[in-house]
Parts: sequence; C-alpha cells; structure tokens
Amino acid sequence: QDNFEVLPGAFSGVRFNAPQVGDAGAQASAFGAAATGVGGQLSDFALQIAKEINETRTEDARNQLSAFADELRHDPEKGLFNQHGLRALQRDSGMALPDEYGKAFRDRFEEISASLGNDEQRRMLQKSFVAMEADLRGAAMAHLSKQFKTYQAETNAATVQNRGNGIAANWRDDAALDENARGLHEAVLKSAVLNGWGEEKTLSELTAAGSRFFGQAVMGALDNNDTARAQALLERFRPAMDAETAARLDKALQGQRDDEAAHDGAQAVINGVKDDGSIDVVIPLGGSTGKGGIFRAESASHHSMNGEKGLNFDSMTTADVQQA
Repeated sequence: QDNFEVLPGAFSGVRFNAPQVGDAGAQASAFGAAATGVGGQLSDFALQIAKEINETRTEDARNQLSAFADELRHDPEKGLFNQHGLRALQRDSGMALPDEYGKAFRDRFEEISASLGNDEQRRMLQKSFVAMEADLRGAAMAHLSKQFKTYQAETNAATVQNRGNGIAANWRDDAALDENARGLHEAVLKSAVLNGWGEEKTLSELTAAGSRFFGQAVMGALDNNDTARAQALLERFRPAMDAETAARLDKALQGQRDDEAAHDGAQAVINGVKDDGSIDVVIPLGGSTGKGGIFRAESASHHSMNGEKGLNFDSMTTADVQQA
C-alpha cells in the first residue's frame, strides 16, 4: 500500500508499490483473437482442400464423359462416323442420328453425375456436359447432312441409269420413250442441284446422257433391222446428242441401208432363176459409191459380165447363191 510507514524516520520516502497486473479481459480477448486466427486458417485450408477435391473429382468425371463422347463418334461398329448411307438416315431407334447419339450421351452424363459426391461437383460437370453435348450434336448433324447428300447422289445416279435403260429397252414404244426421257432429264437436273453444277456443266451432262441412252435406242432399232424406226429415232433425239454420236449413228444407218440393198439384190438374182435353169440377171447398185451392192453373175457358158469373173451358177444351188 502507498504511504504505509514502519519505523518512520528510518525509511523516509520509501514507497512500496503493488505490482501492475494487466487487464484480464483484454488478455482473454487477445487469446480469443489468436485462436480465431488459427481457426480461420484451418477453415481456409479445409475449404481449399474441399475445392481441390471437387475439381479433381469433377475432372475425373469429365474425362469419363469425354471418353464416352469419343466412343460415340469413333466406335468401329456403333460410332456415328461409321454410320453410312441409309444406315445413317434411317435408324432402328426411330430417332434422327443427332437425337439418338445426343440421348445416349445425356444418359451417360446422368449416370456419371449421380456417382459424384456433392452438388458442386455436379454443377461443374454440368457445365462441361453442355459444351460437349453441343459439339457432339454438331458433329452428328454435319455427318448426317453429308450422308444424306451422298445417298441422294447415289439414288439419283441409279435413277439416271434406270431411266436410260428404259429408253434403250422401249425403242418401239413412243409413250414409254417420252416418260423415260422426261425422267432422265429430271434426274440429271436434280444431280445438277445436288452437286452445284453451273449451266455449262449441266448442259454437258444432259448431252452425255442423251448421247448414251438415245443412241442405244437407235442401235436397238438397227439391231432389229428396223432402219426406218432407227432413222426416225435419230432425227427425233439428234438435238439431245453430241455431234460425234450423231455422226456415228448416221454411218451405222447408211451401212444398214447398204446391207439391205445388197440383200435385196441377192434376192432378186435368186428370184430370177427359172425352172429350165435360165436366169434373168439383176445387178443392184447399192451404197454411197455405187459399188457396194453389185452382184455379178454368169451363165452356164461362163461368159463374164463387165469383164470380171462372176458367180458360176452351174455348180450352185439357190441356197448357195443366197449365202454368197
């Protein structure tokens, strides 16, 4: 205590001061603050760990989902890029290709998402899923479009061939010719649209098809010895053919006429043989040169005609003459 004196003269002015004790409340507050700081650090650490766990778990799930997307694209049997032609256009599932593969991808996402540990992980995976799904569907749409175009082109090429065969086979039938000619023209124009041909290319393809199939119709008539029909078909379809094909058919028709003239001349000789063995000689002049259809004959005395050795009918039957 202050001013407490013992033996007053001996210790004049000496004071005994009580020790200074700090504010107990302040010390407790400081300790609490320190403890709170440690707790905050521990809490931050725990949050960081939880965050990294979420990220790692989500990354694993994302890898699984990405691997499945690659499988949907590239599987040798079931991958969408290995679905071609009608198999790509008409699915057993009854769904369009993008919808079918999109559904399979979503089903797998939901399966993986259900296996995650918390909503944060699911939220993070959902974000990745949306981007991957859009990419997969875009690839499926592009592939479907390509397959549809290819299928259309193949089908249209088959239509061109089918209509052309109809023209060649029905050379006798004007109605069938007209129908198949219209179908051929339409099929070639459809190919032009599908392939983006310009006017020059389109006309070239129309001429090529006309030369091929209308030419076959003309030759069909010639092969059946119907020269008149062949000539009529050639004149009818000449505008649809190229000049080279038309010239070749003109030549074939002229050759057919020469053969017919020669045959007629031979028949005239045969018809001229009398019962008594005498003959009325007919010399037909066929061909563009006036020589191709000449048949020479001679009597039993072997007198030559025109100064050249001819046929000796003494040793020939009527059938022999016709064969010759």
